[in-house]
Amino acid sequence: MAVSKEIDIKGYISYLKDFVYIIGLGIALFGWISSKSKSEAILETTVKYNTEAVQKFEKFITNQSVLNGKVIQYMEMDAHPGLGN
Repeated sequence: MAVSKEIDIKGYISYLKDFVYIIGLGIALFGWISSKSKSEAILETTVKYNTEAVQKFEKFITNQSVLNGKVIQYMEMDAHPGLGN
């Protein structure tokens, strides 16, 4: 009779190990999914921020180019006073 109780205990321990393994796997999977979605959200925010920064920089460069063109035109008129009028 002691033998059958020992076999039952081993069976329960086996089920318990399987249960703990499945719970651990579920927790790891949940952590991985959570981490991945959080990482994608951070990446999306970073891309949006960088895109806005690049657009502002492009606008600044365009304005600076226009200003440089005007300065060059003014300098050319100043260098040849008769031609600018």
